[in-house]
Amino acid sequence: MYQLDIRIDIPDVKALVSAGQKVALVQEVASGAFSGGVKAEGETGELVEGSEIAHGDGDDTPDIVNFQAGKVVWVTFAPVQNTTVTWERDVAIYQSGQPSSGAEIVQSNSVRPVSPGVVYPYTTSGFGAGQRPAGTDLNSYYMCNSNAHSGLAFGLARDCTVNGNKLPGSPVANSIRTVLNGEIGCFQLVDRIHLFVGTLTGVGVFQNVALIHLSTTAISEDTPVTATYSDGGFTFT
Repeated sequence: MYQLDIRIDIPDVKALVSAGQKVALVQEVASGAFSGGVKAEGETGELVEGSEIAHGDGDDTPDIVNFQAGKVVWVTFAPVQNTTVTWERDVAIYQSGQPSSGAEIVQSNSVRPVSPGVVYPYTTSGFGAGQRPAGTDLNSYYMCNSNAHSGLAFGLARDCTVNGNKLPGSPVANSIRTVLNGEIGCFQLVDRIHLFVGTLTGVGVFQNVALIHLSTTAISEDTPVTATYSDGGFTFT
């Protein structure tokens, strides 16, 4: 289990509440994640028994494309003096429409939990059973667009608890560009958390957090981290 303890002095709590600001967490996702295709029968790129991930161009695979994950506001909550946020490593995959900056992500279909290194095909019926082709990264999460319609966006969602209250299935990542028919999208979560305060409407918001003052820390399972707020940012111990 991961644990982040957040400490804010009472005068700062009052100032943040008065300004209508919330505390927000963003999960870091590996930049420029790999995307490729599968060796599959037919022209749809569907997974078949014995298929494997292709890490280069080939006549029998779709082209490799640049598939990057956009940062998503994962958790928000009102500032209080002491807050404990906990979560497990488990994630879900979901399909969504292509989000725009500042817009809330609407999850259409999800499978939860999913396993790293396994490719989950998405068809007109939703996500199918996953397979583990040769060549997948055991630290990455994959989905294959096997739907007849191209231009679908995908992402990852994760549960968490805030002071014991469970927040189920909030998005932690979403693709910047759509995944075309026959392509595989790939996400790799990094054990780093971005923390900031701001005027936010909710969770699952696709946002350009590069423009926000972020405080960032590495975090690992079973090792709690404490974040203390002061002067508009957080320090970590």
